[in-house]
Amino acid sequence: IESKHETLISNSTIKTLDIGEIKIRGEEIQITDHSNLESHSGKITIGGEFQGGKNEANYLDTNAQFVHVSSSVDIDVNGSVNNVDAGEVILWSDDTTVFKGDIQANGFNDNGSGGFVEVSGKETLVFRGDVTTTSENGKTGTLLLDPDTITIADGAGTSTDNDGVVLFADYSDTAITIYEADLEAIAAGTNINLQADEAIIINDLTDNALTLNQTGTVTFSVSNNSGQATFEMLDLNDSIDMTGGGDLTIDLKGNVALDTGSGVAPYTAYANVGDINMTSGGDFNLHLSAEGSGITSDELVASVQNVEITGDGRVRIELENNTTPSL
Repeated sequence: IESKHETLISNSTIKTLDIGEIKIRGEEIQITDHSNLESHSGKITIGGEFQGGKNEANYLDTNAQFVHVSSSVDIDVNGSVNNVDAGEVILWSDDTTVFKGDIQANGFNDNGSGGFVEVSGKETLVFRGDVTTTSENGKTGTLLLDPDTITIADGAGTSTDNDGVVLFADYSDTAITIYEADLEAIAAGTNINLQADEAIIINDLTDNALTLNQTGTVTFSVSNNSGQATFEMLDLNDSIDMTGGGDLTIDLKGNVALDTGSGVAPYTAYANVGDINMTSGGDFNLHLSAEGSGITSDELVASVQNVEITGDGRVRIELENNTTPSL
């Protein structure tokens, strides 16, 4: 399904045979009003391919600028009796993606593996929906959120969704990627990967804790090829509480050149972290690195208030310089 300008899917069902593919393209894409997309064990791409299809020849010609999926929309790539492993869902725009729907990518029966889901706007992502990629005994699936900057805001926010078409301009400058409550509500059997190009910021939390019940992994990753990579909790009295026994990783990779005007470079990678509580065991990994060539600043700064592990687990903190200094 493709148009040169706006693609609108409203009160519709689009379904393929198992292991099929649904591809939706357009400059602006709106999926609203109890629409259902279903491709068991298959692939559904809306707006673009994985991470915008950066290696595709037609990358700049086909990607959406704006994608909106409203709260009554269901997207289903669950495994089935014919193929127990779940499929793949990609939501991508080169500018802004607003996702408020429900995505199911669960393995079928006991042995089916969970699927893979990417929800991203290159410039701006507004995530207010629900995603599950669970598996009883197979491989756990993954949710990837990967805009330029990720901001986790306090509480649950307020919903303004009327289940209809929304204006691109209404979301063109939002500063909030995901609310605390939406992130905490992601199913325990879904691995969470928050991946930014510049920074991940956790705002001051009223309840003082981001509580994640993942049994697999939670990863906060920032890889900045032309600047500082930042992970920061704005209130260091807040904590990240891992209650499901899963592992927590913070991984920062930066590439910063000297400011020729001031003679001062910012940090290459900067982590300012409150308390880490692993209440059911699990590993905590913090990795900072300076990578690339021509770098004149390799300053890596990491601060963690406290780490407490109840049960089996370990703490690993690594600062690594993989740079080739400029001459």
